[in-house]
Amino acid sequence: MSVLFAIIYLLGAGQGAFLSIQLFLRPENRRANRLLAVLLGIFALNLFELFLEEMGYYRQFPHMLWSFTSAPFLYGPLIFLYAGTLTGRFSRFKPIYLLNFIPFFLHFATILPFYLKTGDFKIAAYDHYLVSGFPTHFKPLFTYSLKLLHYALYLGLTLQLIARYRREMEEQYSELERLDLGWLKLLAIVNLAMIGIFLATVTGHGLEIITMTHGITRISYLWDTALIYIVGILAMRQAPIFNDYRRIIEPATTGRDESTPLPDPPLASHDSPLTTHEPKVKYEKSRLDDHIADAYLAELTTHMRTAKPYLNSELGIKELAAAIGLTEHVLSQVVNGRAGMNFFTFVNNFRIEEAQRLLADPSRKEENILAAAFESGFKSKSHFNTLFKKTTGLTPREFRRQKVGR
Repeated sequence: MSVLFAIIYLLGAGQGAFLSIQLFLRPENRRANRLLAVLLGIFALNLFELFLEEMGYYRQFPHMLWSFTSAPFLYGPLIFLYAGTLTGRFSRFKPIYLLNFIPFFLHFATILPFYLKTGDFKIAAYDHYLVSGFPTHFKPLFTYSLKLLHYALYLGLTLQLIARYRREMEEQYSELERLDLGWLKLLAIVNLAMIGIFLATVTGHGLEIITMTHGITRISYLWDTALIYIVGILAMRQAPIFNDYRRIIEPATTGRDESTPLPDPPLASHDSPLTTHEPKVKYEKSRLDDHIADAYLAELTTHMRTAKPYLNSELGIKELAAAIGLTEHVLSQVVNGRAGMNFFTFVNNFRIEEAQRLLADPSRKEENILAAAFESGFKSKSHFNTLFKKTTGLTPREFRRQKVGR
């Protein structure tokens, strides 16, 4: 069994080293990928140490034992900084970011006396661990739990950062597949679930309900091995991200004069996907006059229905603002404050409306549903199906069956 685990660890270390080098050299998302490369490199070295331990080489190299015991205090900060750098939240390095690594250095300082012990002492300690399992006294249990909680805290912060990034992207783009960080969000959630399992195991061990043997701790090492491959591959596939959300949040100085009055807007039709609400607080300092904002909204709605810019799957707020002669900031105010939705939802509501028209056309009932999705401006089948069901309460197939009987 030890040989089997040793082979798994060695393969994990090899793929971790390979992916770490690839990420470090990859030109896209360079700064973010280099942070992730460091993390994968640490994982790889840790797994190589485990390989040596499983093969019994710790007796020849005793000073390698527990050499990565402080490393878990690096996992959370590196993932958090990777996500922040990738999304543009941490656009430039600042010395204050190093504060995230204080727990690592503090923990390293506390175990430094162990590193100074003789090789025979370390071998005896490890042999005792293999026989007796994880210790039950307070200090190691507390330290292990602290590592898990520290990691969980940073994963929670990463999820908050991803959620904020998603909201910002929905203010700029109508298609998010290329910019989506759903894979990182899912990995963070799965990691949090694994941390919960490990915390429950530690608690059970402390209460002497179960015993954390070397065999049980191998599970976490296997998870690390799988994590290296998953994170590395998905990060390599991540498209370049250019987060320019600040240009929308800050008022722009070009485009139509916001004080120019426009004629009263026509009444919105009942089947329009637009609804009006009071302007949101985020624009209170520079918000438009309600009369002007309503006129802009009417003009925007007319443009969407006649020119159908939403058929362009890459439509962004920059292109739409230029087409109707508004600044991005003003257009964002109109969409958020008067239509009551973000740019992503605003544009995709028109796409769903277009798809409904195509799917309800009897002359097109023999066509593939996906054709209607692409003709409506959607770029992804899964994205189309999800939004269609969310908007109409029906799948595209169910909707067409109701309208044309197929």
